[in-house]
Amino acid sequence: MRKRTDLPDPERGELISVRVLGAARGVTGSLLLLETPEARLIVDCGMFQGGREQRERNAEEFPLDPRTVDAALLTHAHIDHSGRLPLLVQRAFNAPIHCTEPTADLVKIMLRDSAHIQEGDAERRNRYRARRGAAAEPPRYDLPEAEEAIWALVGSEFGVLVAVAPAVAPGVEASFRYAGRILGAACIELHVTHAGATRTLLFSGDLGCDGMPLIPGPEPLCGADLVFMESTHGGRKHPSRADAPSASKATS
Repeated sequence: MRKRTDLPDPERGELISVRVLGAARGVTGSLLLLETPEARLIVDCGMFQGGREQRERNAEEFPLDPRTVDAALLTHAHIDHSGRLPLLVQRAFNAPIHCTEPTADLVKIMLRDSAHIQEGDAERRNRYRARRGAAAEPPRYDLPEAEEAIWALVGSEFGVLVAVAPAVAPGVEASFRYAGRILGAACIELHVTHAGATRTLLFSGDLGCDGMPLIPGPEPLCGADLVFMESTHGGRKHPSRADAPSASKATS
């Protein structure tokens, strides 16, 4: 295979490059680009949410060429972490999307629902554009593009090492560890081996709480060379479950 000259060069001491391309100075639109000497990977590909200015960012071009991405990894199913996957497909992305099995099940529901919302929003915009004599515009993405993204999902069990792009980077493996956020939410432990040297990166995703029904709490992890930690709620203390209003109180 011909060497890709745009990836990190170990001869210059470069093994891993990570760039934050979304959810920087904000809390939605999560997207991380990770490059090794053999592969280009992304962690999450979320939709920008909030006011009009934030939502319009979803129409912008990606700050990377989706055709060059060898694999994607998802921490969990929330739309601000998964909602732009069909836009990758729209721009010729053709690679596996790794996640936990419960996340794959949830993403199927959420992307189909998101596509329905995109189509409905486009229909309303186009009625307004038609009254002004303007040409119709397509939705940001449609159901067939959502289905293509769903087709690319590869669900894995928690704690099992997965080769994420074996055809181009056999030395890159990932393991999904409990994050406790929602059903299927995971921290991603990524191991990159090149020329006998291994580096371990940890991507926390969104962390949840202990003591949740059906959902194991965040799993203690150690030994990573570099940790990317979400900090949306940094400096805040969660109220105890004992202090949370019960369903009976909330409906009384």
